[in-house]
Amino acid sequence: MPCVRSALLGLQRDQAKYGSLVVEGRDAGSVVFPDAPLKFFLTASPEARARRRCLEREAKGEDVSYEETLSAIRERDRFDSSRETAPLRRPEGAVLLDTSDMSEDEVVECFEGLVRDAVRRGDVEE
Repeated sequence: MPCVRSALLGLQRDQAKYGSLVVEGRDAGSVVFPDAPLKFFLTASPEARARRRCLEREAKGEDVSYEETLSAIRERDRFDSSRETAPLRRPEGAVLLDTSDMSEDEVVECFEGLVRDAVRRGDVEE
């Protein structure tokens, strides 16, 4: 909802006055903090995301359908990419990381290495 997004934008940006922060969200690097010194754009194939979502839900004892989950993910991506307010897109300057074939530990290790490299270069503060 555009009115909610508009109302929250200032509150989100105000958090930066407290120092460095890590923010996650589909428009965090493109709309909320477009000038962030380090931005990542995580992606994974809809199929990989559907598999992960099904495994999470099955672990909670829920009955899940892979096909329904995949369809819902594709629909959300379509909607988020085409909405008028803050559409889903890779922010300028963001590091693209396709996690389709990565474990959670591999993703964390990759992030850690990229952040450590940015700190060494002086792109971000420790």
